Amino acid sequence: MAGTPIFLMGLLLSSWINMVNDFQEGSLSTRLGIPMIYGIDAVHGHNNVYKATIFPHNIGLGATRSYSPLHNMMVCVLEND
Repeated sequence: MAGTPIFLMGLLLSSWINMVNDFQEGSLSTRLGIPMIYGIDAVHGHNNVYKATIFPHNIGLGATRSYSPLHNMMVCVLEND
């Protein structure tokens, strides 16, 4: 799934959770049963999940020369974290 264009998959959060759970199940079923650590670099939002919130890069926020977009982003993160 990772690297596959989202429009080909209709990827929802539940699909992403199922994918990671399948990976974990596979790694735990090996002879040594070592769990997998799965991570995503999603500093600005998770663009692989359908309808996820994406934030601009810091340089883009700074280029606005306005506190308002940064404040709105912080409020959104605080309300949804």
